[in-house]
Amino acid sequence: MTSRSRRLASLGVVGTALSIAVPAAVSVSPAYAASPTVGYVELHGGYVASAGSWGPPTALVGANFVAPTVACTRAKAEVVLGVDVFADLAPGPSQSFVRADCLKGKLTFGAGIAIGGVESTLATTVHPADQITVSVSQTAAMSSATFTDNTSGFTQTITGPGAVAEDGYIGSIPSSAQRAGSIWRIPAFSTVSFSNTDVNGAGIGSYSAGGFGPVELIQTHGQKPPPKGKIEVQPGSLVGTSSFQLTWMS
Repeated sequence: MTSRSRRLASLGVVGTALSIAVPAAVSVSPAYAASPTVGYVELHGGYVASAGSWGPPTALVGANFVAPTVACTRAKAEVVLGVDVFADLAPGPSQSFVRADCLKGKLTFGAGIAIGGVESTLATTVHPADQITVSVSQTAAMSSATFTDNTSGFTQTITGPGAVAEDGYIGSIPSSAQRAGSIWRIPAFSTVSFSNTDVNGAGIGSYSAGGFGPVELIQTHGQKPPPKGKIEVQPGSLVGTSSFQLTWMS
């Protein structure tokens, strides 16, 4: 089973069918015309558009959001907010993001870009309430990611080797440390408002490849639905096709 097959299986995707049980305690986005399927995962909270065999590759993902306030305890914790494009045959994801790290009660707030899993820390400082724009594009020939802090005026683009993009994530995304399992706590953060969440030039809520639309990802401990899996990051209902809020739960 490929890594992509394992990811899709975790979302309840078997072949071309979706089957995910949604407990009554968790509401499905009522604002979406045909409510997205809900998936419970460990490293993402938000929405994902998957292409695979259902349609053309997910090549361009973008979003605007407001940087949150983050409260640190003495525990080691991290939250990464932005966009992530994953290609099954590439060495790692391509991302553009804001990252908040907590270590011994101290907060480090910054920005980064990853191309094929290789992360670069950008030479800028992000502040709560900064207006952020992030985007990643990926073709077989080239991958490109751009980070812009509209408040400070900082912007940077990094390019690298291409890949065939398959999945586009928007919301809480994993860093290399989180993927390796060395950081697993999520620090408390204020609600994050995402807007202009686009996939291939259209709002993520309107995305459909062969009838397969977006999946709403609820980040839970242990990748299990409640009550066995404790909700950590909860996306809100899609407003229109391109806006939603992301809330820290535990």
